Amino acid sequence: MEDCTIPFENVLGEIGKGHKIAFNILNIGRWKLGVGATGGAKHILEMGVKFARDRKQFGKAICEFDLIRKKIGEIATQIYVSESMGFRTAGLLDARWKAIDPKDPKLQQKQLDATEEHAIEASIIKVFGSEMLHVTADETLQIFGGAGYIEDYPIERASRDARINRIFEGTNEINRLLVPGTMLKRALQASCRSCRWWARCRASSPTR
Repeated sequence: MEDCTIPFENVLGEIGKGHKIAFNILNIGRWKLGVGATGGAKHILEMGVKFARDRKQFGKAICEFDLIRKKIGEIATQIYVSESMGFRTAGLLDARWKAIDPKDPKLQQKQLDATEEHAIEASIIKVFGSEMLHVTADETLQIFGGAGYIEDYPIERASRDARINRIFEGTNEINRLLVPGTMLKRALQASCRSCRWWARCRASSPTR
């Protein structure tokens, strides 16, 4: 890539501000990962309920046992929470984007700002969704018992596939740091704007 010339018409965004596009791709990716994890959990719950209805033990279907019912109920509750978080954030993003005039010369910048405004929600949804999926797969495998640990049953693959979600789009550890870090940064900016030193702070340190 040394001495590689890029025609001006092929430049994405503003020169020197490509990081904003990259970071917002991560924000959208984190939201999508959480939503995708919710869909995966729904599929796993469906296979768990079906197995619990078909599997007989001690003369009755295992779905009649209280401990199995409790697992199914808790999984369904967590899926509902995750789905609600995803819809809520999608609505907020959609409303922000719709409020921007498509003919605005600063359209792209305003779209980036609107997406960045919900970076905290994106990280929360990513962490919650991926960990909810992991627990869902693990508890459903428990419903399957020893059978769920062999490749003949789909929960075995689902359990393995669920694991990667806690790693990509920023590990859950990183996203847990981003949430308070972003909140504190915004609180500091809001505090600075209310004082007469805000302009001087911005001039001396653009990151503050």
